[in-house]
Amino acid sequence: MKIKDLSDNLASAGLGKTETDLSERLCEEGQTEELIHLLRKFRCNLLDEMHESQRKVDRMDRLIHRIEKELIK
Repeated sequence: MKIKDLSDNLASAGLGKTETDLSERLCEEGQTEELIHLLRKFRCNLLDEMHESQRKVDRMDRLIHRIEKELIK
Protein backbone atom coordinates (compact mmCIF):
# COMPACT_ATOMS: atom_id res chain seq x y z
CA MET A 1 0.00 0.00 0.00
CA LYS A 2 1.22 3.47 -0.81
CA ILE A 3 1.93 5.75 2.15
CA LYS A 4 -0.34 8.45 0.66
CA ASP A 5 -3.26 6.00 0.48
CA LEU A 6 -2.67 4.94 4.06
CA SER A 7 -2.52 8.55 5.27
CA ASP A 8 -5.63 9.55 3.33
CA ASN A 9 -7.60 6.62 4.72
CA LEU A 10 -6.51 7.27 8.29
CA ALA A 11 -7.38 10.95 7.98
CA SER A 12 -10.79 10.03 6.55
CA ALA A 13 -11.32 7.79 9.56
CA GLY A 14 -10.65 10.76 11.83
CA LEU A 15 -7.24 9.77 13.11
CA GLY A 16 -4.78 12.47 14.03
CA LYS A 17 -1.24 13.26 12.99
CA THR A 18 0.35 11.19 15.75
CA GLU A 19 -1.52 8.03 14.76
CA THR A 20 -0.95 8.69 11.07
CA ASP A 21 2.77 9.31 11.50
CA LEU A 22 3.20 6.11 13.50
CA SER A 23 1.28 4.11 10.92
CA GLU A 24 3.32 5.60 8.07
CA ARG A 25 6.55 4.74 9.85
CA LEU A 26 5.50 1.13 10.40
CA CYS A 27 4.45 0.87 6.75
CA GLU A 28 7.71 2.37 5.50
CA GLU A 29 9.72 -0.01 7.70
CA GLY A 30 7.80 -3.01 6.41
CA GLN A 31 6.44 -3.84 9.86
CA THR A 32 3.18 -5.13 8.47
CA GLU A 33 2.09 -7.21 11.46
CA GLU A 34 2.67 -4.29 13.84
CA LEU A 35 0.78 -1.99 11.48
CA ILE A 36 -2.18 -4.35 11.34
CA HIS A 37 -2.18 -4.64 15.13
CA LEU A 38 -2.12 -0.84 15.43
CA LEU A 39 -4.91 -0.41 12.87
CA ARG A 40 -7.03 -2.93 14.76
CA LYS A 41 -6.44 -0.92 17.93
CA PHE A 42 -7.54 2.25 16.13
CA ARG A 43 -10.60 0.38 14.86
CA CYS A 44 -11.52 -0.69 18.39
CA ASN A 45 -11.20 2.90 19.57
CA LEU A 46 -13.48 4.07 16.76
CA LEU A 47 -16.03 1.40 17.70
CA ASP A 48 -15.91 2.53 21.32
CA GLU A 49 -16.57 6.10 20.19
CA MET A 50 -19.43 4.93 18.00
CA HIS A 51 -20.99 2.98 20.86
CA GLU A 52 -20.71 5.98 23.16
CA SER A 53 -22.38 8.14 20.51
CA GLN A 54 -25.15 5.56 20.20
CA ARG A 55 -25.69 5.65 23.98
CA LYS A 56 -26.02 9.43 23.76
CA VAL A 57 -28.56 9.13 20.95
CA ASP A 58 -30.50 6.56 22.99
CA ARG A 59 -30.55 8.93 25.99
CA MET A 60 -31.80 11.73 23.77
CA ASP A 61 -34.51 9.48 22.33
CA ARG A 62 -35.67 8.55 25.84
CA LEU A 63 -35.77 12.21 26.85
CA ILE A 64 -37.77 13.16 23.76
CA HIS A 65 -40.16 10.28 24.40
CA ARG A 66 -40.67 11.33 28.04
CA ILE A 67 -41.35 14.93 27.08
CA GLU A 68 -43.78 13.91 24.32
CA LYS A 69 -45.53 11.56 26.76
CA GLU A 70 -45.95 14.41 29.26
CA LEU A 71 -47.37 16.67 26.53
CA ILE A 72 -50.06 14.11 25.72
CA LYS A 73 -51.26 13.98 29.34
